[in-house]
Amino acid sequence: MNFANITEAQKIYEKIISAQKIGIISHQNPDGDCLGSQLGLAEFLISQEKKVKTFCCDPAPDSFCFLPGSEKIFNNLDLNCDLLIFVDCGNIFQTGFADVLKNNEIFSINFDHHPDNPKFGDLNLVLPKFSSTTAILTKFFIDFDFLISPQVATCFLTGIFTDTGSFQHSNADSNSHRLAAKLLSRGANLEIIRQEVFKTKKISTLKLWGKVLSRAQFSSTDLAIFSIVKDLDFEKTKANPKDIGGAIDFLNMVPEANFSFLLTEKDGSVKGSFRARGEKTDVQKIAKFFGGGGHKKAAGFTIPGKLKREVRWKIIQ
Repeated sequence: MNFANITEAQKIYEKIISAQKIGIISHQNPDGDCLGSQLGLAEFLISQEKKVKTFCCDPAPDSFCFLPGSEKIFNNLDLNCDLLIFVDCGNIFQTGFADVLKNNEIFSINFDHHPDNPKFGDLNLVLPKFSSTTAILTKFFIDFDFLISPQVATCFLTGIFTDTGSFQHSNADSNSHRLAAKLLSRGANLEIIRQEVFKTKKISTLKLWGKVLSRAQFSSTDLAIFSIVKDLDFEKTKANPKDIGGAIDFLNMVPEANFSFLLTEKDGSVKGSFRARGEKTDVQKIAKFFGGGGHKKAAGFTIPGKLKREVRWKIIQ
C-alpha cells in the first residue's frame, strides 16, 4: 500500500500543506499512541513554520513528559484555526470536546486505527489493519516524503511501542516492525522510551497496582479474571487515575482466562478496561455494549456510577 496512490490520502496531504493555523486534537486520558501522534505531527508542522496548537482535555501522564511539546498541550479547545486534525480518536465523543465541536464548521482530518471509527472527519485515513495511529502517520510521512526528524521519530515510535505492548501483542506484525526500523534509522530514541514508559514507576503506582492484584479473582464462569479499584484507593495510595494504566496487563497474564477486565471507580464514574488473551473473545463487543469501543483484543468504556460489592450464597448437597 502506497498512500501517495490513495485519493483520500492525497487530499489530506494537500490540505496539510495548504493550511496555516492547525489544531491537533487527541482523545481524553491520553496514551502513548495519541500523544505520539499528536506531538510528532505538531513537531513536524512547527518546523514547516505553521502555527500549531495541540489540545487534550487531560494532561499528559508523567511517563510521557519526555515527548517534545507535552508541556504545551492546551486543556481548553480553541477553534481559531483553519484545519483540525484528530488523532487516535475512535469517535468525536472520545475527545471530551464533543459539545464544543458539534456546531463546528472547520475542515477536519481524521487519522485513526480503531475499527469502529465512524469516519467523522471531512477527510479520513482510518486503517484498522495498522497497529497504531502512529504507524499510520509514519507510513504517511514516508510516502509523502515529509521530514522525519529524530524528535518526530521518537514520538511516532513511542506510539508504536506502547500500542503493541513493546511488540508483545498480536498486532505487532511485520509492518509494525518495518515501520519501527525506519523510525530507528531516522534517529528515534528507543532507550528513553523504554526507560520512561516501561522501567519507571512511582511507589504510589506500585501500591495501587498491589491493590489491583490482591483483589484479582475469576468471574463466575471462569472465562475471565477481573479486579476493581475504588475511589478511596487513590487517596490511600496517594496515586491518581493515570497511574492505573498497565495494571490490567498483569491480570491478563493468567493463562486460564480468555480475557481480563478492570473496573475503576473515580469521581462518580466507572471506567472499564478489557484485554483478551487469545482469539476466542472480542472485547470490543463487550465495551460497545456499555457505550465504549476499542479493538478486538483491547477495549474500554466509561459510565456514570459507582462500584458496590454483591455477595451471593447458594445451597449445595
